Parts: sequence; C-alpha cells; structure tokens
Amino acid sequence: MKPETARLALATSSDLRDGHPDDQVLIERFRRQGVHAVWTVWNDPRVDWASYDLVVIRTPWDYTEQYGRFLEWVEAVEIFTPVFHPSHVIRWNSDKRYLLELAGAGIPIGPTRLLEAGYTNGLKAACLQLGLQTAFLKPTVGASSRDTLRFTVMDDREMVDAEGFLGTCLDGGKEMLL
Repeated sequence: MKPETARLALATSSDLRDGHPDDQVLIERFRRQGVHAVWTVWNDPRVDWASYDLVVIRTPWDYTEQYGRFLEWVEAVEIFTPVFHPSHVIRWNSDKRYLLELAGAGIPIGPTRLLEAGYTNGLKAACLQLGLQTAFLKPTVGASSRDTLRFTVMDDREMVDAEGFLGTCLDGGKEMLL
C-alpha cells in the first residue's frame, strides 16, 4: 500500500496562477519528495484550503491592493490548515515598519524614516538629515518595486519628481519609508 501523499498549496496571485517563472522547479522537486504541490490563488473562493496539509505563501504579490483581506485570509486559513509562517509573522513582516522596530532593537538597517499623511517637513531636508545622496521611497505595505522610486538628492529635477511622487502616495493613503 502506497503511503498517502502530502498535499501542499503554494499561495500565489491571480496574475501568477502557475507561479513565478523562477519557481517552476518547485513542483517537480516537491513531487520527488513525495509531496503533491500545486499553485493556488490566495483569494480564489473555490479553493478548499482544508484539503491541504500545509500552505506556503509564495507569490501573492497583489496582497498590497487588498491588504486587510489578505491578512484576514491568512488568519482564516490557519484555523484549519497550517500556514508555513503563522499569521502574526505575516502581519508583522508584510508591513515594512518592522524595519524601524528592528532598528529600535539595535539591529543595523540603512538610514530610514517613516513618512505619513500630513508630512510637510520637506523631502530633501529629510534626506540630508539621514545623510543620503541617493534615496528610495517605498510604501510600508508593498511588493517588489511597485510604487517605489529611486532618486538622487542633489538633482533638482529628480527632487521635484520625488516630492510629487511622495505627495501622490501620501494623498492616496499610503505610508512611505524613505
């Protein structure tokens, strides 16, 4: 009698239904280990998450557009199926403010400042206070390079663009890290 095969859900986004191209080797490697792994779209209501032995959050890069719903989904799934990283870890790590928490605990990170709605102190001044020549603006909740801008602090044209970009992001409800 053949032992039952473990079932693994690799959670992804609807635009990567077959996983990221770099991850295509995973399915075959899991199969060789006796694990039946499949790509599953995290917000597909047809998925029976209880039918899996484990859920691995892999490439659900659209979570940033549905952040609250994504966190609720992780918490709901882990009620009946283990999630490789528990919801409290996902909640903490999916909002990049965790970097500031790490810095507060003495772990070195690059010079970083949180910029929230109503920030009016001037982006260039903040960059100079942090000692930056080249800087990045990135949303606290973001995936990959989406809504991220790299700019040169002493380039007036780039600073104007960066100020406009920051204003648009903050006005749109995004909190940003510099």
